[in-house]
Amino acid sequence: MAIARENDAERVMLFLVGLLGMGAAYCYDSPSALKSQLQHHFLSIPPAEFEVYFNLFYTVYSIPNVLLPFIGGILCDRWGSRSMLFVLTSVVLVGQTVFAFGCSVESMALMLMGRMTFGLAGETIAVAQCSLVATWFPSHHLALVMGLIQTASKLGTALNDELSPLFAYWFHVSIALWIGAFFASISVAVAVLATKLDERHLSRATSINVSTSMKKPFCLLLCSRSFWLVALAFVALMSVLGPFTNVASSVLLERDFFKPHPNAACRRCGVGAYANDPSCLNVPAAPCPPSPPFAYPLPYLPATCTHPNASTCTPSSTTSVAVSPPFLGDFIIDCDDDDWRYNPATINYCLAKHRALQAAATPMSLPSLTVALTAPCFGYVVDSVGQRPLLAAGAHLLLLFEHLLLSWTTVVVAIPMVLQGLATSLFVSVMWSAIPYCVEDHHVGTAYGLVTSLWNVGLAIVPVAVAYIVNYTHMYLPSVDNICCLFSCLGLVTCLYLSHFDRRYCRHSLSRPQMPKFVEESPLIDRARFHRLSHYGSNFY
Repeated sequence: MAIARENDAERVMLFLVGLLGMGAAYCYDSPSALKSQLQHHFLSIPPAEFEVYFNLFYTVYSIPNVLLPFIGGILCDRWGSRSMLFVLTSVVLVGQTVFAFGCSVESMALMLMGRMTFGLAGETIAVAQCSLVATWFPSHHLALVMGLIQTASKLGTALNDELSPLFAYWFHVSIALWIGAFFASISVAVAVLATKLDERHLSRATSINVSTSMKKPFCLLLCSRSFWLVALAFVALMSVLGPFTNVASSVLLERDFFKPHPNAACRRCGVGAYANDPSCLNVPAAPCPPSPPFAYPLPYLPATCTHPNASTCTPSSTTSVAVSPPFLGDFIIDCDDDDWRYNPATINYCLAKHRALQAAATPMSLPSLTVALTAPCFGYVVDSVGQRPLLAAGAHLLLLFEHLLLSWTTVVVAIPMVLQGLATSLFVSVMWSAIPYCVEDHHVGTAYGLVTSLWNVGLAIVPVAVAYIVNYTHMYLPSVDNICCLFSCLGLVTCLYLSHFDRRYCRHSLSRPQMPKFVEESPLIDRARFHRLSHYGSNFY
């Protein structure tokens, strides 16, 4: 009976910890899912400047996480995760609330402040999350359990990709962000429940005596070259996934769902191929391509119509305004504003763009859904067969293939997006559970925190570089995918070298399904030791 009761408690804890990460995952990619709507909401900001602001949403999130997860890992090693969960989820809630409020009052400064606050806990919460799980489950099930947690997290991302554009269209873009704050509040409640359950069913100390570890928290920097190779592979992965996810909606619109017209005569009602059709009643006109997949012709409006309430042009009077170049740009038309959305001159354009955004939302959610479906399977495979470095190299190869398909082929977009999900699921299942194999037991939490900090360096730098390249080229393709291909190649080479290093110096420790009790590395690495216990310590992350 006691064993059955313990198994039931483990299942409940796994469910709660999975639910715990869904709130932060839902909120993290809200800007990406609402990129077009946010740009229209901030009409007063020039497009190039908005592109910088948009990428700063992710940069300011990542900047605190250059150090905080490392510190959080040390704290998990010392104090455990129980006391941190409520605080971290509360910080996520505060950050998302400030972000949503900043959008409501149209303040970019507040939105950036909210994202930075969110970032104070957004990554560190994963440290406490996995630390708590590892006190409940044996190490030979660790990859499977982490795969299930990854599934829950990606379900949150998929929900955001599907629901946020709908909420923005039905209500307002600010309401969509406030709903994200509601999901974050659910995570706070779940953190309280998980903490209570942990206190009730586990009589384990929240700290362990690892005085040597605490006196020398940086010794892992000199201990294990394999750890640094794993960390570099993670940096390469996140430098692909992060920047691409940030601009995925714009990339997919440009590639498949709202493609720019190659023929300038087809880009606007009332001119060119539509010279005799100022209202675009017959779309497409010969020789113009159909919409979709190409963008709907821009309305026949002057550039002075910068706002529905502008004195020179209101939506209700556009039909009586003499129209001559320069014409209204697409970035001015805010289809979230009812005055633009239902104006006779812009209603068809807004409807076409909304349909394109909805069409793009489905393939955008495919990577998250693929991870959600396959992560437990890959976790089980890794626990059974090992071969971590080679499987990780295969994941980077899939990422490289995905971005080559996006950039240089016209293959249906679902294929590369599913490949991205498979690559992410495989890599995380393989390498996230490999980190404890590379360091001493009492440094596991610190190692996880350091890896998280390092990949946030990439997440802080690469999106800004992407923004400047896009502003220079005025196109997302192929420049964004070329950057992703570069980092995919870096990850592929790193994983192949890790496989060679593991065979030569580590006695196939990372390639075996079961960890040897004690293994020594090469003397070049100061004899880093690998331990495998039936359960990791109570402060394992």
